Amino acid sequence: MSALHFWEYNISGRAYKYWAFLESSLYFMSESSMIRIVKF
Repeated sequence: MSALHFWEYNISGRAYKYWAFLESSLYFMSESSMIRIVKF
């Protein structure tokens, strides 16, 4: 298992990138701003 999982997809012409870290937090990045949206 990789320490860092990365995937991205496109919505309405914008690229959204997500990271799932080992700490089991999900981060959302859009236009150079990173926000933690889920902690589980």
